[in-house]
Amino acid sequence: MKISSPGFVSFAIIDPAKKMGEEGQYTKYTVSETDDIDTHIGEARRNNFEIRYHYVDIRNNEGGTVPMKLIRTEIPPRYVQPFHIHKNCYELTVVEQGEVSYLEDDLLEREDIERIQKISRILREGDMVFDNEGKRHTVANISDAYVRVLTVQTPKPYTQDFIPDWQQ
Repeated sequence: MKISSPGFVSFAIIDPAKKMGEEGQYTKYTVSETDDIDTHIGEARRNNFEIRYHYVDIRNNEGGTVPMKLIRTEIPPRYVQPFHIHKNCYELTVVEQGEVSYLEDDLLEREDIERIQKISRILREGDMVFDNEGKRHTVANISDAYVRVLTVQTPKPYTQDFIPDWQQ
């Protein structure tokens, strides 16, 4: 058994009011180069921004790198992530706190909140979803409080070379 603090290497703050690719929509910080992580995260929470913690330097008992990425995400109230697909990795998401709406759909947009609410599947604490290969999907927080999910990404096909991706 190996007990460790996996490699928390970076975090990202996502402004839900901005469109993907817009300046300031996605700001990534490297832990080793950021002086006051708590200040950035506290401000992000006050502004109801999405926060992602990236763990990538994960080691096995022999010290070798394990080809996976863990992402702990705090999803703000009334926020729908942009629909996206994963071509290069498998993705498994577990709800840690609260409940989220999960939906696979080829046509809806994140602004279609009422439709998303009607046809999505509700995942509660402890529930997990494995994304279907190549299916466009989203996770939404319809509640009035932050929710937290843990996502595990592994390479597809499973190899030592792993490039995590997130494509819209």
